[in-house]
Amino acid sequence: MKVFADLHHSGLYYSLHLLFEKRLGWELYRPIGMEWFEKGFWDIAKPYDNNIGTVKQFLSIKDGDVGVANSPPLNRILEGQNEANYYKIEEKYHNYTQKAITFQQFCDMDIDIIIASTPDHWVTYKKLRDEYKPHAKVICHMGNMFNEIQPMIANGTIQNLLSSTSAFPTGKINTVFYHQEQPVVEFIKPTKTLNVSSYTHILPLPSQFAMYKQYLPHFNFKAYGGASPDGWMNTLLDLYKSMGNDMFVYHVKPGGDGYGWNWHSAFMIGRAMLTNISDYRGQLGELLFEDGLTGHNFEAHTVEENCRILREYVDTDRFIKMGENARKRWEDVVNYDSEYQKILAFLENLQ
Repeated sequence: MKVFADLHHSGLYYSLHLLFEKRLGWELYRPIGMEWFEKGFWDIAKPYDNNIGTVKQFLSIKDGDVGVANSPPLNRILEGQNEANYYKIEEKYHNYTQKAITFQQFCDMDIDIIIASTPDHWVTYKKLRDEYKPHAKVICHMGNMFNEIQPMIANGTIQNLLSSTSAFPTGKINTVFYHQEQPVVEFIKPTKTLNVSSYTHILPLPSQFAMYKQYLPHFNFKAYGGASPDGWMNTLLDLYKSMGNDMFVYHVKPGGDGYGWNWHSAFMIGRAMLTNISDYRGQLGELLFEDGLTGHNFEAHTVEENCRILREYVDTDRFIKMGENARKRWEDVVNYDSEYQKILAFLENLQ
């Protein structure tokens, strides 16, 4: 089976690689080449007024070894490849090889499944299927709680929904709710490093981060991620290693971020989360959080109380138990093997 999927989030796409190529033994392809954009079948940059720099970042073959705004390049083509029908792309962050195809290569290939991971592509890829691959099935993927979901279910745009969000009514359409798979590592027992790290891009609410950094000077506050003060994590394993050296992971992101790879990574490793839980209210990540047990909710206390409580967590070694609780909660909530069985049933019933 050959699966074609868009790429807009590297973690999501890697999870599709683990599902379709590692678990199922199928072939996964994604777009490359400016012709996708020129022909109107690539809309990732649409929210950014189709900024040509963003388009080239995702699609350009010629400029594919150059990232944007110090971001890792997305199209680093491996030398010496001998496959004529796709490009091999080196993906260093997750340490694997992607298969990328031009529009013409897509047209020349037998495609069984097309996956669209944004609302714009739910429409665009249905048109792509109708015009070029009429026998393919279209899966609409949802990693954020998009406002467009209910109208598009109602008007028939969505017939197959693969959703890594909290569950909600979808009527009679073929649906499965799941967690995006990521490599699992053993629990890393927290130690008194006094490290508190954020891993979100562009450091949301920098004033709050700076305030706690000032009020808790004996803690080592770091902010990693794109356009964040302490720079990128080069690989996923570097991220895991850094989190394993933290006492707490700081994650404040107004509006949440749908599935939340960093959020789930921290709980998997066994780190108590410092957060504003309203960011995740009603989202999938909320299932992992319990104030005082698996993390700390800044919003439930005054700033002065938050500082006192965090010091108490350290002085009493309570942070160790909170880390153990975080890992256990992740194990209770996330089960890739059982969810895989549900995904198989979903795939058998594609409309």
